[in-house]
Amino acid sequence: MLAYLINGFIKMVSFGRDFEQQLSFYVEARSMFCNLEPVLVQLIHSVNRLAMETRKVMKGNHSRKTAAFVRACVAYCFITIPSLVGIFTRLNLYLHSGQVALANQCLSQGK
Repeated sequence: MLAYLINGFIKMVSFGRDFEQQLSFYVEARSMFCNLEPVLVQLIHSVNRLAMETRKVMKGNHSRKTAAFVRACVAYCFITIPSLVGIFTRLNLYLHSGQVALANQCLSQGK
C-alpha cells in the first residue's frame, strides 16, 4: 500500500522542461526506495517516459547534450532493472527500455 502512495507522489512531481532536474529527482528516489519493487518499476517507466519526452521536444534530432542526457536515462534503466526480483517484470522492462533506447538512437545501449 505504501508503495502505491509513493508511486502517486512520484507521478505528481514535475520540473517542467527541466529534464535534468527531473532525472536527478528519480535518482534520489531510487536511492531512498531501493527496497520497494513497485516504486522501482514506476521509476523505470518514468525515466523511459522522460527519454521519450526529450525525443519529442527535439523532434528526433538530438543535440550532443540531449543525446548524452538520453544515454544517461537509458543507463539509469539498465542499472536499475537487475535489482528487481520478478523475472517477467525484468524481461518486460528490458524490452521496453531497449525500445526506448533504439527510438533515441542509443544503439550501443539498446543491445
